[in-house]
Amino acid sequence: MRENEQADRPANIIGIALGTVEVRVARLNEEGEPEITYNAEKSEATPAVIQFEDSGDVIVGTEAKKFLSTGTPNVFAEFRRVIGEPGKSWRVGGKEITPADLCALLLKKVVDDYAAQFGKPDSIAISWPANFRNEQRVATKEAAAKAGLKVEYYIEEPIAAALFYSTQNSLNGKYLVYDFGGDTFDITMLEAQGKEIKILYHEGVQQLGGKDLDEALNKLIGDKFTTKTGDVFDAVDCNFTKLDTESAKHKLSTGDKTAVRLVSAKHGPVAIEITREEFESAISSLISQTELACENVLKCGQTDASKNVKKSDIKEIFMTGATSSVPATQASVERLFGKKPMVKNPAQAVAMGAAIFAAL
Repeated sequence: MRENEQADRPANIIGIALGTVEVRVARLNEEGEPEITYNAEKSEATPAVIQFEDSGDVIVGTEAKKFLSTGTPNVFAEFRRVIGEPGKSWRVGGKEITPADLCALLLKKVVDDYAAQFGKPDSIAISWPANFRNEQRVATKEAAAKAGLKVEYYIEEPIAAALFYSTQNSLNGKYLVYDFGGDTFDITMLEAQGKEIKILYHEGVQQLGGKDLDEALNKLIGDKFTTKTGDVFDAVDCNFTKLDTESAKHKLSTGDKTAVRLVSAKHGPVAIEITREEFESAISSLISQTELACENVLKCGQTDASKNVKKSDIKEIFMTGATSSVPATQASVERLFGKKPMVKNPAQAVAMGAAIFAAL
């Protein structure tokens, strides 16, 4: 490559949304616009699941996820939840494996997949929750170093989401970021002037996310299975996986009902229908928890007049996190705040905002 050609080449900039349940990578394309990228399996999301095989091979992502809930040994998921926790490790193949080690394997996989398509990135930003403790931040940086990555920037998830939404509208005032991911729920009040964004205060529910909605849906399916067969629902007996649960949930986000066709080794084919109304009733207590956090975030500024924000002061509500695609969450926000939230690529927003941050 000639020198002037290399100088003209756009910088290879990426943002990584390192979630508890899955990871997404976004890049700035040749026009300087953020876009999500796909992994080696042609998926935009890489499940945060790792399996260590007896042979010594390590499987990361979609293939490893297939072994969750099957009783297969040495399959790890949701390890980011305990990253930075003192003394947390697992014994695998005669070695101690920490959450940072697992995150390192995950980061290496997604960046290697990216580099195979677009080349080694020049600049990387990784997002983390606004309420991450210092120990968690240090351990995340350790994971990136173990993955062999040179990460220049780290950014809080709500700021990344706001930066993504700022590409649609210029920001000026107070904004809420409603982040409902796979494992946690967070609601953050921001103050923004253009791309200068600061967090005013933050509320959330630890260990509340899409996986809890999945469990509620599984219980609903199990109850219907029992009604039809008189037997307790056994996911292994029916060869019913987490991927099947997620597929049914996604169908209920776009349609009024979905058919779940089970094949039980004991009972043969068992057809079950789930309506959106039934699903929304099953998750109503979970939605109530998010509403309480939303109400609490408005109270956070009452002791500081300069930060006291009323509902009428909020310019927009930005929804992010894959679980924000569930219609019941959007209806809840509109009911609480009296205005329609902005919902654009909620599962991708943080990764794309992190890429924008790296470029800035």
